[in-house]
Amino acid sequence: MSSIAQQRKRINSKPIGKRQSQPGTIVRPQQRVIPSQAYRNYLVKKSNAFTGKASKAKNASKGDRIRQLVHTYLSLAYEMGPDLERKIFRKYILLIMHSIDKIAGSSTNFERYSQLYEEAESLTGIVDIKVQDVSSKIVLDILGSAFRIDSSTSKKLNRLLNF
Repeated sequence: MSSIAQQRKRINSKPIGKRQSQPGTIVRPQQRVIPSQAYRNYLVKKSNAFTGKASKAKNASKGDRIRQLVHTYLSLAYEMGPDLERKIFRKYILLIMHSIDKIAGSSTNFERYSQLYEEAESLTGIVDIKVQDVSSKIVLDILGSAFRIDSSTSKKLNRLLNF
């Protein structure tokens, strides 16, 4: 037999209805390819596997944290006005103080800030525009020297919590 005849014989000898399958699949003639349960479990584990970098917030550089502080202040500045609620104002001040402590590397006030943040929810009323102006000047002064922030910087904002 010639080599061409042998190739034709091999091609014609394959059973009809069988499909080439990927590993981990069950093939049934005249039906679709169904992945096995083990293969499905493998895919789920693979999709849940941690493949990225660690949380950016934990590994943020000083510049990233300063940028976060600036964005927090800009959000507060957007909210400022004659009808700014006390609870919103206090929450922003606490977030700014927390950001300042993160930049400074201080970790002593985090529990206190969390407690004060929860207590801020019960505040009512509106913040006087003069208090907003004073706080704005203090925060802008801090932002002006952002790369010189140390652990005592957030103390400048403590008096703003008692308005």
